[in-house]
Amino acid sequence: MILHDLFKECLCICDLHILLFTVLYDTTELSNVWTKTMKFQSESDS
Repeated sequence: MILHDLFKECLCICDLHILLFTVLYDTTELSNVWTKTMKFQSESDS
């Protein structure tokens, strides 16, 4: 029973890490796209 709880705990932590990684990755991708868009905007303005 204790082992089972420990396993569940580990799964929760793993899920959190995966979620965190996904969010971080998405944020990085978004900021890259945002930077490219802003560069493109400023280049087309001048």
